[in-house]
Amino acid sequence: MFPNSRYSNVEEFEQYIHDHKINDLIKECIISLTIDRPEDPIVYIRDYFDELHKKSLMSSDSRKCSSEINAQDEATDSLSQPIKMKGRIRRGAVSAEVYSEEDMKAYVKQVIPKDEETTKVITKCLSNNLLFKHLDDTELNDIYDAMFLSNFSTDDVIMNQGDEGDNFYVINTGTVDIIVNNVKVTTITDGSSFGELALIYGTPRAATVIAKSDITLFGIDRMSYRKILM
Repeated sequence: MFPNSRYSNVEEFEQYIHDHKINDLIKECIISLTIDRPEDPIVYIRDYFDELHKKSLMSSDSRKCSSEINAQDEATDSLSQPIKMKGRIRRGAVSAEVYSEEDMKAYVKQVIPKDEETTKVITKCLSNNLLFKHLDDTELNDIYDAMFLSNFSTDDVIMNQGDEGDNFYVINTGTVDIIVNNVKVTTITDGSSFGELALIYGTPRAATVIAKSDITLFGIDRMSYRKILM
């Protein structure tokens, strides 16, 4: 029960959460936090939801305008196009990429067979990764199902800065160099991950990643990740 509340029982409260997609809103915010890691998360969260609210108002005004024009039979092709919004606050608080309802309906859940040992390895790799810590068991299992194994040899280029980003990777074994503008900025190894921005924003690769040793990676594509979470 929720005393001093409009909601008289748990079912009504849960229905409110569902109807207003509260879980999705919070998950998106948490994902952005884990990517940007601001020094002041409270200010960041405030700005995040302020921007989201502005986008919602603009979208609502756009729909109202479009409806009025259609009613008067004065709609034009240019006015019927959705408004293009800025996708991010500072480094990126609001996801810039929106999949259409048709995209989501057309998506087929990815289930890549894995043995028990592989599943344990993936679980270990993701257990300390901030991008996945907020997921429930069902979502995590869907993530495990969708992840695929990739192998690279020493000096292989796994991704190039500026290329279209489509996959996120977690290192199972091996080491990679991260290079930005032809300068090596860091080296990461087992359990580390890269390509997060591809999952969240669909942005071009921010860095080049080169295998420093023979390496095995577990990857997941952007559509699978967003379908599971959204």
